[in-house]
Amino acid sequence: MLLMFSNHCPRVPPRWIIEPSDTSAVAGRPAKIDCQADGVPLPHVRWKVSAGEPPEKFKTIVSSSHVHILVNGSLNFQSIETSDSGFYLCEANNGVGTGLSTVVRLSVHSAPQFHSKYMMMASRRGERATMECRALGDKPMSFSWKKNGVILDPVAEIRYSQLSEDTPSGGQSSLIIEKVEKKDSALFTCSAVNDYGEDSKNIQLTIQDIPDAPQSTEVHDVSSRSVRLSWSKPFDGNIPITQYTVMWRQVGGQGTGGPMTVPGLETALVIRGLKPKTRYFFRVKCENSLGESQFGAEVAVTTLEERRQFGAEVAVTTLEERKYKGL
Repeated sequence: MLLMFSNHCPRVPPRWIIEPSDTSAVAGRPAKIDCQADGVPLPHVRWKVSAGEPPEKFKTIVSSSHVHILVNGSLNFQSIETSDSGFYLCEANNGVGTGLSTVVRLSVHSAPQFHSKYMMMASRRGERATMECRALGDKPMSFSWKKNGVILDPVAEIRYSQLSEDTPSGGQSSLIIEKVEKKDSALFTCSAVNDYGEDSKNIQLTIQDIPDAPQSTEVHDVSSRSVRLSWSKPFDGNIPITQYTVMWRQVGGQGTGGPMTVPGLETALVIRGLKPKTRYFFRVKCENSLGESQFGAEVAVTTLEERRQFGAEVAVTTLEERKYKGL
């Protein structure tokens, strides 16, 4: 008996292996919408997108560096963006039957993101300082603050208060310090958190003030009519010192001298025109654009006794004697 076999394979319409479904993703991360179909012949998968709601006017997706269709038919995003949100249509056809098609929604969420990660600000001592941070991202969003890496507790620090609120594109928070002091100079960190991630921003707060008084005043190179003073640069109040001023007085308040000034970059001064064998008291202060410091501690010194020119006097006397003698 002769058996006959057909060389024709059966044609099978597409069927879903993985049917697309609504997908959520986080901006800045990879994302994928699965769409896999089987059939004979193997179906061709095509993707379209519509940004409208309800979806209409679907546009065919062409693979690129941002988004491309995998061999198995799934749609892959290298780094998804909020602008990728919308409705996606997956079609699978192999010429058999009507084919398959499914519309799904892709929702792209955003973790908090600060446009600027670091800033500097200055405030004068005694004034109110307000630090603000504004983050983009999905709501609800919560904020917290740190000072030099330590979480702030507004209840424990009565001069500190926090205010947070939603914005159309995310949220913002403010840290308010009443009557700032020198110790408030610090690195503050604002952190924002939502269901999809977190981000932080650093703010360097500098408190400006008048400078401290000069320290370590010393006397050098003492002679009968001059001395040289030197001192150490003090804390400048976070504003450059513009000048130093030196004043002096004699013991018992018999006389005063000064003021003599030197530029802010110098820390020494030679004082001349003093009296021999006299005790003096010197003191130094400095100033910046906000004002003057107090005087530093006084330093005392006694000038040397002036040397007499004995040789010249003897010579003159000898010459006079010779005149009288007719020499």
